[in-house]
Amino acid sequence: QPRYYSISSSPALYANQIHLTVAVVKYRTQGGNGPVHYGVASNYLYDLTIGEDLYLYVRSAPNFHLPKSEACPIIMVGPGTGIAPFRGFWQHRLAQRSLNGPGKFGKMSLFFGCQQGILDLYREEKTSMVKEGVLSKVYLALSRESSIPKTYVQDLMKLEAKSIYTQLVNEGGHFFVCGDCTMAEHVFKTLRNIIQEQGSMEDPEVDSYMLTMRDENRYHEDIFGITLRTAEVHSRSRESARIRMASQSQP
Repeated sequence: QPRYYSISSSPALYANQIHLTVAVVKYRTQGGNGPVHYGVASNYLYDLTIGEDLYLYVRSAPNFHLPKSEACPIIMVGPGTGIAPFRGFWQHRLAQRSLNGPGKFGKMSLFFGCQQGILDLYREEKTSMVKEGVLSKVYLALSRESSIPKTYVQDLMKLEAKSIYTQLVNEGGHFFVCGDCTMAEHVFKTLRNIIQEQGSMEDPEVDSYMLTMRDENRYHEDIFGITLRTAEVHSRSRESARIRMASQSQP
């Protein structure tokens, strides 16, 4: 059974190369007292030596790519290895700017989170992209840094509520989230609350707007470890929201 990883590079910048951002999985069950388990794919990649052949194939992600309009604002949320596809995004934008000039590119903001500052993936590259004007801003949430309060990406989203609302609702921006299912659920709920509060919307109105974002392909998810059961729950949840709104609109 294949293991899928998000590609962390852009062919426009690195032709004939594929970069990956992989967390090497190693854990114990039974509350830390059980036997050690190793992630099959991540440890296989870790044990490879330079020059060894690796068999792989590339599949497309039709609903997870930069919008056609370069002027659209882009908000990216990807803690940990969830940053993977967004590195490809900013590399592609850098290549676009190098080819066409700065032009009229929309804002590109990144919300990234990790446990401690030393785990800040691609820190130097992100700093360079901000200086180049490719990334408008990078927000860093640290959840286990002893010197500061515990912070998650959704906490930083709340602090930027007005800007997020403006970019998505007023300017028709795109919202991307990549990472595990639990985080993605928290981010979705936080975004829903932001839009509801900033737009002074009632529940049916904000539910309608969130569904519209999905229908217009402006809300994008790349979720790790999502199962068929989880996908079915998501689908039923959206359908229930549609039915609820339809019933509320009846006289």
